[in-house]
Order: sequence, then C-alpha cells, then structure tokens
Amino acid sequence: MIIRLLLLASLMVTQNTSKRISAQGMEVSWEYTESEMVSFTLKAPLQGWVAIGFNEKQALSDTWLLMARVQNGKAEVIEHYVRAPGDYVPTATYGDTSGIVQVRGRETSEGTELSFTLPVNPTSPRQKSLEEGRAYHLLLAYSVDDDFAHHSRMRTSKQVTL
Repeated sequence: MIIRLLLLASLMVTQNTSKRISAQGMEVSWEYTESEMVSFTLKAPLQGWVAIGFNEKQALSDTWLLMARVQNGKAEVIEHYVRAPGDYVPTATYGDTSGIVQVRGRETSEGTELSFTLPVNPTSPRQKSLEEGRAYHLLLAYSVDDDFAHHSRMRTSKQVTL
C-alpha cells in the first residue's frame, strides 16, 4: 500500500500542466513538459491557416506571431514578427533560428488542427518567454485559405496566463 501511494505521489509531481482557451470558434490548448518545452494545439472550424501571437500589450506591433497550415498534406509553422498592423515578416528574415519541433496537422471537413512544440526560453530577440504563469495578450486568428497572405476570417485577442 505504501509503495502504491509513493508511486501515485511521484506521478502527480511529474504530471504535465495543460491549459485551454477558446474564442469565436477557435480553440488553443497548451501543455508544459518536464523538458522546458510547451506544446500547443490550435483548432479552427474552417480549412486554412491558423495563428497565435504573443504580446505583453494589447497591440499588434511587437507581436511574436506563429502561423500554421497544412499545405499539400504537410504541416508547417512559420514564426513571424509583427512590426505594425499588416506588416509582419518571417523571423528568418532577421536570421533567427526556430526552435519549433513536433509539427503535426490535418485538415478535415470539420476544420483545421495543428500542434507543435516550442522551447519555453526564447532563442531570438523577437520570441517571447513562454514561462508558466506569464501573462500575455494572446492573438487568435484563422483563415479560409492556406496562403499566409490571405486575410483572416477571424482575429481576436484574449488576456491569458500561460
């Protein structure tokens, strides 16, 4: 009995922490792992790109924007830096390297779902720290097209604590 209790207690200590937010048909969930990583899952009710962005203030300027899509059966996530509303560029333009791993996604008649994992600590000046407990204005957006230049069908912002 004592061994079972100790095993249960150790499992409780190593459990991942998962959180979720939804707005206007889009759902974002995230889960922290023990390896200083955080996994995100984005779901939208339509086929097309999906995006989340992180900013300390309620503005588009200075947002770290992650746009994801499934194109020709291949899932991808591209990091962008928003210089001003309507003016966003891939962070690779600045020579930044991405820490995105485990990218998976699918489009079905029910919509788009993508998941990916990021390091908690930023690897470039345009990324944000994803420490658990940190507050952000989280941008949520989706489109009806896989082309990142296509305008969003839905875009909103929610205050979240990671």
